Amino acid sequence: DDPQLPKELRFTLVSDIHHGPIIPAHGTALAVVDTRVLVNGEQLFPEEYPATLQTVLALDGTMTSRLDLPAKRMPIGKQGVTVDFQGLEGSLTTDRDFQQFQATMNSPGTQVTENGVEVLSIGPMRLDSNSQRGVQGLMLGTGKLQLAYLRAKDGDVGQVFNISEITLAAESHAEGEQVAASMTTTLKSVDAMGRKYGQSELTFSMGNLYAPVLVKIQQALDEVRTQNIDPQMQGIAVASTLMTQAPLLLKHDPKLAIDRLYVETPEGPLEGTLTMQSRGMTFDDLQGGFGFLQKLDADTTISMPESLFRQLNRMQTERQVTRQIEMRKRLDEKFIPPQPAQLQQLIERTADQQLAALVEQKLVIRKGTQLTSQATFQKGLLTVNGSRLDLPFLPPPQ
Repeated sequence: DDPQLPKELRFTLVSDIHHGPIIPAHGTALAVVDTRVLVNGEQLFPEEYPATLQTVLALDGTMTSRLDLPAKRMPIGKQGVTVDFQGLEGSLTTDRDFQQFQATMNSPGTQVTENGVEVLSIGPMRLDSNSQRGVQGLMLGTGKLQLAYLRAKDGDVGQVFNISEITLAAESHAEGEQVAASMTTTLKSVDAMGRKYGQSELTFSMGNLYAPVLVKIQQALDEVRTQNIDPQMQGIAVASTLMTQAPLLLKHDPKLAIDRLYVETPEGPLEGTLTMQSRGMTFDDLQGGFGFLQKLDADTTISMPESLFRQLNRMQTERQVTRQIEMRKRLDEKFIPPQPAQLQQLIERTADQQLAALVEQKLVIRKGTQLTSQATFQKGLLTVNGSRLDLPFLPPPQ
């Protein structure tokens, strides 16, 4: 709605092509292409900023594109905010048949200051990616993003958070026409609002994804993105595509998993796993009721410090008790709510009773300072720590 902002953005690539095989200042190559990016007819980067985007087509047909954004210090507005961008270099190399791709990107980092005081700091970053066209032309391979640190500060409260040694690693491959993929996120430490966490890891994976269906979804999504339609309509189109292809995915019993969840909390280690896989499920099974659960297998484990569980349970109990008190006050004008000290005693007592009931029913098991639980769901039957639990909302197992 800002009249000073453009109604639309038009990106244009302007390329200067130098033909080979002998190109001064470049040696031998089939061609060298220097590219400039225009936005609504204006250069994306000002003339005085020596950014370069160059592509070299080698004599053997391989192609390498290199991006170089030099360091630059940029004042923003009139509020004393300065962005100290320390530069970025990147490259993308492909083979002559455009079947294999290798990408790298490096940056020393970026700092944002306000009146000379740091408010945001992004540490050195590196990105590496190797991929190739696999089954059905899908891009499969590996990628890794490494960030030395990410921290933010506030002039009034000091450090808001500080995350060190962030790594995101992704991998995908195919077995026949089934595609599997995984992503792992690791952090060395997190300091957030006075609480310090140690090594953390989350690994998520997917499997039994039928490649021909993935291609159809990708093609449909690409078509939606190229259409000039309202964002809300785009969302509807994407949902329609997924609904159309879901039955074909279900035929191959896809599976999802959290292979590892690990967090070193101030109270102790928090660990968990979760796997889910459909077994002969059809789209009709999802149309209503809970019958689809009989065709879903799941397994989960969790272990956490009892002190952490008590904190979380106490917070949940406090919300529940507060809602109940507010409801009583609306229904009975003469109701006298408990005093703060009484309320805290009620919350503590209720939370302790809930934990005692869980332990007594063997829904959680004490192991030293840890609380653990293991649950399996198969063919409509739920087993927790070796004991079967009936689920009244499910029909009898088939």
